[in-house]
Amino acid sequence: MGGEAGRRALRLLAVALLLAGAASGLYPGGGWWSDLTGVLLGAGLAALGLAELRYGGERAVGLALLAAGLLAAAGHLLLILLLS
Repeated sequence: MGGEAGRRALRLLAVALLLAGAASGLYPGGGWWSDLTGVLLGAGLAALGLAELRYGGERAVGLALLAAGLLAAAGHLLLILLLS
C-alpha cells in the first residue's frame, strides 16, 4: 500500500474502532460489553499511534498513542477474562 493510501487506511481503521468503542459504551448494564468498549477504544488509539509512527508523524506522539492504546486494550481484555 502506498504512503498516502496506507495512512488513510490506518486512520479509517482507527476512526472505525473509536466509533465502535463509543457505540458499545452506550449499551446499558456494563459487564463484559462495557469492557469491550475499552478494548475497541484502545485498539483505535493504537492504530492512530501506528499511523503516526509509520507515516512520518511526530514520533513521541505516535509512541504515546501506541502505548496508551495497547495498555487500555490489554487491560480491558484482562478484565474480560478475569471477570467472566
